[in-house]
Amino acid sequence: MACSMAHTLSRISSTWLIRNFPRDCATKAVAASSNMVEELLQYVFREGGKSSQALDIIKSGLGAQPSAEAGLGTARLHLAMAEVERDQSSWAAAADSAAAASKAARATEPASPEAVVAASQLELAAYASGVLSYLAEGRDFEALDLSQHALDIAHDSFHQHGAEQQRWQALVGSNSLQCLVQHAMGDLNGASTSADVAQALADHTDQRRAGQGQQRDAEIPSALQRIGALRLAMGDYDEATSLFRRAAAGAARALPAGGSSSPGAPLEPSPWALREAAASAVSGPGQASLAQKQWDSAEEPLSEGVTEADNITREKHPRAVPILVQLGHVFARTSRVTLAEGIYRQAARILNLDPSKAFTPVYLAHPSVSAMLAWRYAQLLAALPKRDTETDAWHQLAHEIHSISAEGLQPAIVLEQAYGDLHSLKGQGSPGRGGICDVSSRRVLQYAP
Repeated sequence: MACSMAHTLSRISSTWLIRNFPRDCATKAVAASSNMVEELLQYVFREGGKSSQALDIIKSGLGAQPSAEAGLGTARLHLAMAEVERDQSSWAAAADSAAAASKAARATEPASPEAVVAASQLELAAYASGVLSYLAEGRDFEALDLSQHALDIAHDSFHQHGAEQQRWQALVGSNSLQCLVQHAMGDLNGASTSADVAQALADHTDQRRAGQGQQRDAEIPSALQRIGALRLAMGDYDEATSLFRRAAAGAARALPAGGSSSPGAPLEPSPWALREAAASAVSGPGQASLAQKQWDSAEEPLSEGVTEADNITREKHPRAVPILVQLGHVFARTSRVTLAEGIYRQAARILNLDPSKAFTPVYLAHPSVSAMLAWRYAQLLAALPKRDTETDAWHQLAHEIHSISAEGLQPAIVLEQAYGDLHSLKGQGSPGRGGICDVSSRRVLQYAP
């Protein structure tokens, strides 16, 4: 086994691995343990967003594992692969890798109570990654089914003595994950129920006693952000803003220390996923200001959210586009037309969106993002002189994409109701309420009617 492992690792193309992994067979047998997996994943999450070799490195690590279908190391590597594929907008592959991670975690034969807890946490993190991929791709019913599986795991696991904290995290996280899916599908009543359960657990006095509230928030930042998005959708702006700020502070505390590949919040699929939640949370107060037409106070948090999203793996990434479009709308509303158009053009280039070409539903982000972008650009052009042809093109494209993005939503969303009349920048018709941007699922969530 050791020699086979040495042969596998010797074929790894990354010079980092060649330099850092020991060369003798006996040591390589040890390197296939959790230490090797941790070192490999540290490299992937530090450099993987910039390197085309990330997937090859993970595959080589999988080849060095005792089993390709079971074990905590195998599960962690499959989950990392899912997160790299999600970063690359390879949604189907990401969902498959997340499923392989959950399967490997479930098939693990833990040697200790701690390992039992770790396996359950990995399984839940894999479910979260899979849900985000399904939502970005528009496979909402698969996402709903997976979120229900996550909720079942949270209820059925973590009964070991001393695992009360992990059970709390799991229940908060899984209820908030279901809230996100229901919100994305337009089931705001169901989402409200899930959010109520998650928030009641998150704010339980026994869990926040002795001034430990900030530390507790660092264990559930994504959950707080999802609940905040739902509160914003229901028009509870103050509560939403408070939750977003708690989520942002919690995410900052949970970021891995010392180069670790594991966030301080154990149910996050990766450091990247944690920072996606942070980007949504940081921009959240700005989105609340947008909903209230408070343009000046919206700009700074939205700008910070774009910066946070751009710093996760690389600049001009599709994950930043939802917040970028919101920022463009602030510029349009404050008569900075050149800046607004520059932002819309940049966002369109990132998403490969061009009204002169047929729209191809190969999503770098969910089509709700492209529909919002096309409509906002059409509104801007409609307010400018001698731009009628371009206005018509973006207007038509917005409706074409929206017909795809809104399919199956109940109640159905009408573009003009969500984002305002085509000529709203001229003060004509309804201004609309906009949408709520979720970086993790690269999707625009709706407000309550």
